[in-house]
Amino acid sequence: MKHIWELLAKAKQQELNPTDITFIPAKEFSPYLEISFENLNDNNIPSIVEVNPYYRFLTVFKDYFAPDYHDDETIRNELFNLIVHYLAELDTYMGMTKRDYEIIHTYEDILSGHYGDEMRDSFNLFNLPEKKIVASNLLKLHELSEGVYLFQKIIIKLYPKASIYGNLTDNDTLFVHLLVEENEEHKLKLKMLKTLFLPVYYELEIYWINLFGIIGVDASMILDEIVMY
Repeated sequence: MKHIWELLAKAKQQELNPTDITFIPAKEFSPYLEISFENLNDNNIPSIVEVNPYYRFLTVFKDYFAPDYHDDETIRNELFNLIVHYLAELDTYMGMTKRDYEIIHTYEDILSGHYGDEMRDSFNLFNLPEKKIVASNLLKLHELSEGVYLFQKIIIKLYPKASIYGNLTDNDTLFVHLLVEENEEHKLKLKMLKTLFLPVYYELEIYWINLFGIIGVDASMILDEIVMY
């Protein structure tokens, strides 16, 4: 990381609050880096970050640190922190597309409870990349109304080892083999996805580790490793 926006993006990926980071003007800095750490390969986000204010923002800060002026240092440091946070956020948004904005608004709608408190609480069980997957596909649902297809797409992204089967005698039933241990968190996540994406008349059968036997597929017909259906 060598730019302030990279640092904030990294903090958001780790679900840290960017306001917990304090930017201060660096006393010693490289002319080739906006921010620098003792260990360049360190992925930890420090609480205090030294910034080279002249790397990209010379026009903003050129008169800010007059060498013969030492008054109001505390206030100037607070103002510097606020300005750099603003510039970092502006930096981040400048690299976003219209689609990125729409996904963020969908993401924030879920977190603000527009889809209900239960949806918000379940949504918080997902990590940040998973939340983005759910939000982007929910946006697509409003545009395309292809809930069943999107549900299957999300399942495969969230559970890469999963398999999804249809029922030849009942087109309104899906069998999902997740290949993960059953627990309450997974149940709440799946309940949320089913509620958001599948029609109310759809049935969803979840298989965790063991799957039902499939005639003609020897790997699925192992005793004590199949579910009787």
